[in-house]
Amino acid sequence: MEKDLFKLYNIYDVYNCCDLVTLPSDVEGFGNPVIEACAFRKPLFVNNYPVLKDMLSKGFDFIIIDKEVGRDCIERVYKVLTDDECKLKMLEKNYKIAKRFYSMEVLIEKLKEILNNS
Repeated sequence: MEKDLFKLYNIYDVYNCCDLVTLPSDVEGFGNPVIEACAFRKPLFVNNYPVLKDMLSKGFDFIIIDKEVGRDCIERVYKVLTDDECKLKMLEKNYKIAKRFYSMEVLIEKLKEILNNS
């Protein structure tokens, strides 16, 4: 088969095509998919892993489970996937919080502080 018959997909393609990001793991470090979901303005369905608590303290709005999917979670997923106004409100809130705490600009400023104090 010819090589040009197949498109190579990257992470941008995946996020742009999805309706919902899932991170059911209960053993994560920082959890880049959490920030990536916010950056790509996608709703996040996530297990309540230990590091997530710190991120939630910043005000993020995610669909959270504690290792089990209950009826309330299913209803919330359905609402986010079918109610455009609800979804937009969630996604814009999460995007703004991620930008405020985890953007490249924030990283640059923190690195400058570190370099200036060393």
